[in-house]
Amino acid sequence: MENYNEESIVVAAIYNNQSEALIARGLLLANGIDCFLKDELINQIFSPFNPAFGGIKLCVLEHDLAQAQELLSNPTTTDNN
Repeated sequence: MENYNEESIVVAAIYNNQSEALIARGLLLANGIDCFLKDELINQIFSPFNPAFGGIKLCVLEHDLAQAQELLSNPTTTDNN
């Protein structure tokens, strides 16, 4: 991710399934949105207890949140700069 010192990182989506989280991350990255998965490993190791950890969080920079949520809600729309 680029170095944004003053920008907040926010959760764009939460997944209970690692595959879905990875696909969503790939979609955002392919469309130029920097992102990362939070709590991916703890949920992978303790998958039966996934709800207790709050799922896998897909995080983005605050200024990318609206675009990320739009892409995630309609993945057939892509931004091919």
